[in-house]
Amino acid sequence: MSAFAWVAGGLAAALAVYLFAVLLFPEKFS
Repeated sequence: MSAFAWVAGGLAAALAVYLFAVLLFPEKFS
């Protein structure tokens, strides 16, 4: 795997976790 793939995968995972948290706890992000 290239460094770009690792960075892209990390960003995608972080974004997925962020969106999951927003869906679970919307009152914390209002």
